[in-house]
Amino acid sequence: MENVEVMIEGKKFTYEEFLNLSKEEKNGHEIKIGKDCILGLHTKLVLMLKGKDCIYEFGNNVHVKSGYMLINGVGNTIKIGEGTEIEEALFFSNEYKNIIIGSNCLISFRVTLRTSDIHTIFDKKTKQRTNQAGEVIIKDKVWIGPDTAVLKGVTIERGNIIGMKSVVTKSILEQDCIYAGTPAKKVKDNILWDKRMLNEFPMDLI
Repeated sequence: MENVEVMIEGKKFTYEEFLNLSKEEKNGHEIKIGKDCILGLHTKLVLMLKGKDCIYEFGNNVHVKSGYMLINGVGNTIKIGEGTEIEEALFFSNEYKNIIIGSNCLISFRVTLRTSDIHTIFDKKTKQRTNQAGEVIIKDKVWIGPDTAVLKGVTIERGNIIGMKSVVTKSILEQDCIYAGTPAKKVKDNILWDKRMLNEFPMDLI
């Protein structure tokens, strides 16, 4: 984990240094890494922590090649499921809301997942906040193309593909569809996809 940098309230540590900190020095934060994970393969992966008792959890055989992740709150979690591959992560868990990514997903370069707008917007008449935070949940086997943003409160169901440069503003509750655009809309349904480059339909995909 030579290319993994951990930051606690702005103070930098290597992953090995983080492991040797006391629970109090970590502010109760945890980083859980499964078997055969590869983190920071291309360039540095920065894991930022603010608040207390927050958790990064990487399942077995997760690959995150580069990026920045932030957890800011109390007890928030960023969890990435087994076999998921991420080229470049820009993940921001704020306002006590989690980011949960399922197993066997593909996430491309410069993909942003965020649970909050960071700043608040109020309605002038009602004085009520209009941009509440919300968890981001990516179910199993979702493929997200480059330069895509998935915004607060969004769930993307299993088997979907999100086209490059899309902005997902609402939950996608159908399975096995292609969505693309700003905001993302369905362009095709009843699809199956595979990580392998194949010329013929594989029967093991069913």
